[in-house]
Amino acid sequence: MTTITLPHVFVDGSAASSDEVMENFYNPDLPGQSFETLNGYLDNSNRASGWGELDFRHIRQGAFSSGEMVGKTEPIDFMGGSSEGSVFNPGSSSSGEAFPGAYEPISGASIEFYLPDDPAAVIFTWQVFIGTDASFTAAAASTAEAFLYFLIDGVAQTETKRELPFMFCDDTLSGGAGTYNERRQRVYSGHCVKTNLTAGWHSASLRIWSSANLARVRVRNMKYIRLK
Repeated sequence: MTTITLPHVFVDGSAASSDEVMENFYNPDLPGQSFETLNGYLDNSNRASGWGELDFRHIRQGAFSSGEMVGKTEPIDFMGGSSEGSVFNPGSSSSGEAFPGAYEPISGASIEFYLPDDPAAVIFTWQVFIGTDASFTAAAASTAEAFLYFLIDGVAQTETKRELPFMFCDDTLSGGAGTYNERRQRVYSGHCVKTNLTAGWHSASLRIWSSANLARVRVRNMKYIRLK
């Protein structure tokens, strides 16, 4: 059992101060000097002699780590292009950074979570399958583009940006037939590690921007792992 040195001692028959009673029960400013010590402050400095070694049976689930995973089984189609029917910013000709909110969250690859404390690190991982109808011609490269971005609390993580390759090669101008290149579909297994998140609610999402007519997304999973 832990060793606790209470700051106030009460004498039978004498009136006790309610403030002192409260400090004996709960005083987070004085570690090891109130019963608050039992609430997650057990360590070698206040461990009674003869206690022995701590093992997994003494650790409450979620004390050192926690996490959650989401996913989606059905494919999601994002209609791009430059028409007014696009779910993205119409008329955009690049990857959308100039347009606030241009990137659309991908359902099944977005998660909200609560951190009970300031963690040492939070690890995010995801795996998605994406294909677009962006094409390459014999005359010129495709003007259609598609990009992925990972955002935490609405802030883009610049190192996570990925451009998706074209999938169709239209070589009819050189006398050939149009070619579908299935090997240029993209399975994106990514991760991001953050060491500056604080206690409270947070959000994380993988988002897409596309000027291709169609971008089809299949989500395997999105997860976070908190390390205390």
